Amino acid sequence: MAGKGNSYYTTRFTVSQITLAQMKDGLSRAQTFFNSNLRLPNYVSFVTKKILIAEFQRIIATQGLKINTKIKDLTVTQVTAPTIGVKGNTITVPNTVKNRGNTATGGFYVKYYLIGDSSIYIGQRYISSLAAGASNSQNTKLSIPLNITNSNYSIMAYADKTKLINESNESNNYKYSSTKIEITNSRPIYLTSDNIINTSIDMARLNSIVSGLKAMGLYAMNYGLGPNSHYEILTNIAIPENALIVNIYGGVCAGTIWEMTKSYYTNMVRNRSIFSIWINTKTNIDNLNNTLLPRSNDDDFTPKYGTVGGFPNWIDSDQDGKVDPAKDTNNDGIYEIRAEDGVINPANLLKQYGYHYLYQQNGDIATIVNSIYIQAISNL
Repeated sequence: MAGKGNSYYTTRFTVSQITLAQMKDGLSRAQTFFNSNLRLPNYVSFVTKKILIAEFQRIIATQGLKINTKIKDLTVTQVTAPTIGVKGNTITVPNTVKNRGNTATGGFYVKYYLIGDSSIYIGQRYISSLAAGASNSQNTKLSIPLNITNSNYSIMAYADKTKLINESNESNNYKYSSTKIEITNSRPIYLTSDNIINTSIDMARLNSIVSGLKAMGLYAMNYGLGPNSHYEILTNIAIPENALIVNIYGGVCAGTIWEMTKSYYTNMVRNRSIFSIWINTKTNIDNLNNTLLPRSNDDDFTPKYGTVGGFPNWIDSDQDGKVDPAKDTNNDGIYEIRAEDGVINPANLLKQYGYHYLYQQNGDIATIVNSIYIQAISNL
């Protein structure tokens, strides 16, 4: 009646090959494929029918559906546990987080846990953004709580634990270390040194030992150099009662060993532990069984034997109050009995008073660090 032909009222439309339920099922499978492979599948299958991906996209678009091709996917690719961790101290954990998606993320946190019978939170770090396909690696410093059980733990790193990023896959955000960390107690360590070679070398040695101990997760402090530093440190009330005091000497001094047995010295030690290390000397006290370690040439602080506070009369066969004079008892040219005052069997004397020691002639830093570590976690 309006004078228009039927073609004016013609509508074209597509009759779908699949139902809406099939569209949604196919979309889910196509999206999963894309999330895993970062590309579209070639086709979507429905029983015996295969619909090419371009055609499938046109079909689902009629229902307002589409495959999301801009995805973010965070995953932890590496987390390495150190061998040892000390309660109350820090550890360093190398770890790497990667964005497997094809779209950059915003900021998110990586959280870290000790995993044993339960999860124990030990710290976090923040990554401000991560580009598509990019990784972020860091040696992260984390704190070991004081109130946990001594045991072996795995370390878990969890990227975006608080779910700030909308990801294509939320189930691959964490990873456990392949080895475990041993959590233990340790004394705080304070180191002193005698003047052995020169100030520069002696201080560098102390700093190297401190660095080695800190790398093992221990608390260590360079207290300083000086001929009397081993005594002065005991008078410092800031040194905690549970401290391990490490004194490094360049020569074995009978007077110093004898001093360590005196009541005024032991009263100042209290609950602290003393560890003596001798380097750069040929005198190994373990080889001085029933042998006198004589007074050092520069020992002007130990009273003479036979006087108050002096060395005891170790060998006094005639009971005259003095060390016997030098004697060659079997006429072999070796004087078995020496006239100098000093200490007999110094190693045994130290052990009697509960002291530990190390003889390390060449001053090897690794050996010294490992020996101090054993002392720090023992006898707590």
